[in-house]
Amino acid sequence: MSYSQPLVITYKFNAVDFSAAASTRTIQPPAGYENGRVYDAGVTDTTLVFAATTTEPEIQVGDGTTANRYAAVPIPDGLGLTEGSSSAVISGANEGKGLGGTGDETINEDDLSNGKVTVTLTQAVGGGAAGTADAYVTIAWF
Repeated sequence: MSYSQPLVITYKFNAVDFSAAASTRTIQPPAGYENGRVYDAGVTDTTLVFAATTTEPEIQVGDGTTANRYAAVPIPDGLGLTEGSSSAVISGANEGKGLGGTGDETINEDDLSNGKVTVTLTQAVGGGAAGTADAYVTIAWF
């Protein structure tokens, strides 16, 4: 239970329809852990091409009060993955870099505290359906 040897867990949310209303999921820390840090977030296994949108869908990681306190990772317009593509990874690793290196991604170095973590998967607005993908968030618990 230390910064040098965290327990790293990837939480996967399957078949998220980014053209539907936003949904929020709660992540419970593993037994014996209350603190952590968001390490990565993204999408894989897209089943539809992401259409250009007015407002991009986003993966937000928060504390139950502020939806994007720990991370806000947009899924870019025109993602361009055709059906059957295996992955499109948005990787932050606390460096603010992501899919396409747009720099729009924010993964804060703030520690998660009190074990309260919410993941909000926001809806794309305008420009047609956004597509379906498996979303994930990786947290290093300590």
